[in-house]
Amino acid sequence: MKRHSEQTLVRLPEWIAGGSTLVSCEMNGKARPIAWKGRYVELGHAKPGDKISVKFPISERTVHETIGGVSYKLEIRGNTVLSIDPPGYNGPLYERTYYRQPVKWRKVSRFVPDHTISW
Repeated sequence: MKRHSEQTLVRLPEWIAGGSTLVSCEMNGKARPIAWKGRYVELGHAKPGDKISVKFPISERTVHETIGGVSYKLEIRGNTVLSIDPPGYNGPLYERTYYRQPVKWRKVSRFVPDHTISW
């Protein structure tokens, strides 16, 4: 967190059912209770420097759609199309099956200025 917040709300994706017990939260490495408010979870107060982590499952589903008079089968994970069948004539579309593999984390350095510059 960059600033003090009395009420911290996090909007969750549409595929997470409201009130789901599969959602969990940690603040500074410690479990934090959550309260559902529609599509949001309320995490309570937070102060500058707090690190908040919200965890939830990402579902995968198959959807059949007709687009431009053509019937397609889409494999979707979260809001991302992983594959589409038929794949396309000039070039295959949505070849993202690598999204099913575990996430490959990498460490990066970011520049953050010590103070804000007023323009």
